[in-house]
Amino acid sequence: MKPPDFLRYGIWGVLAATADANRREYHMTTTWLPHLVVNSVALLLPDMLRLLIPAHRKPDNLVEGVMDEMVRDNPKYVTYVFPL
Repeated sequence: MKPPDFLRYGIWGVLAATADANRREYHMTTTWLPHLVVNSVALLLPDMLRLLIPAHRKPDNLVEGVMDEMVRDNPKYVTYVFPL
């Protein structure tokens, strides 16, 4: 596990704690659930891509190449999604 992964997991932990606090405070699913789901997908996307797509395969098209380079294999990905 690399340091950027620890940072992403730490941010996700803070996100989950914030969502839980909002759930307890406002008692409305619409205030915390969309925020938790969308940001969880954004923060965990590199892990999902690593599990689903082998690292040694060659991209079939431009979009796959960009996803590999900018999300799956990019240690600075966390700096792109942190402001969300």
